[in-house]
Amino acid sequence: MKASRIVIFFFLFGMVMGSCKNQEKEPEVKQVESTVNKVEIPKKKELTEEDKSILNSVFSKVMTTVELKTFARASVTANLAEMLSKEKGPYTVFAPSNTAFEALTKEQMNVLQNPAKKQDLVTLLKSHIIPQNLTSADIVQSLKNQETLEFKAMAGNSLKIKKDGMDLWVEDASGNTTKIGKSDILGGNGVVHVIDSVLTIK
Repeated sequence: MKASRIVIFFFLFGMVMGSCKNQEKEPEVKQVESTVNKVEIPKKKELTEEDKSILNSVFSKVMTTVELKTFARASVTANLAEMLSKEKGPYTVFAPSNTAFEALTKEQMNVLQNPAKKQDLVTLLKSHIIPQNLTSADIVQSLKNQETLEFKAMAGNSLKIKKDGMDLWVEDASGNTTKIGKSDILGGNGVVHVIDSVLTIK
C-alpha cells in the first residue's frame, strides 16, 4: 500500500508542479498530500472456485475460440451455455465452425433464429455433444483396434468417428461426414473439437 501511495504521490505532484508554477511550493505539497490521502487503491476481487471452474469450462473455450462465435451465440440462445460452463460433464463438443453455419440454407438458419423453434435448436446443438471426455489421442488409440468408433450424443443420435490418413472424421446419422479441424481445446469439464460442417439428425 505504501509503495502504491508513493507512486501516486509523485505522479500527482508532477502534474500539480507543471500546472501551478507560480504558486508557492509549500501549499502545493500540502494539496498533493491531501489528495494522496484521499486516494483509495481498489482491492482485487478474489476468484471463487466456481469462478475458476467457469473460466476454465468448455463453454469458456468455445467463447474464446474465434472460429466458434456462431456456435457460442447459438448455445446461449439454446440455454446450453450454463450447462457447458457450470456442470461437471465431462463433455466432448464437436463444434461447427462459423463457416459451417454460413453454409446452411435459409431454411436451416431459421432453426437458429426463430424463437418458436428453440427446441429444435437445442436438439441440433446437443447432437454435437457427447457426454464423455474424448481427446484426439483417446480416439486414435481406440481406432487402433477397430475401424470405427460409435457414440451416442446428448440428443440421442449416433455419431461415428473414423480415421483417414492423418485426419479424423465424424459421421452423423444421415451418413454425412465432416473433418475434425482444430482439436483438443481442453477445458476443465471436457474438450472441444472444431468441425467443418453442421451435423444433421435423421
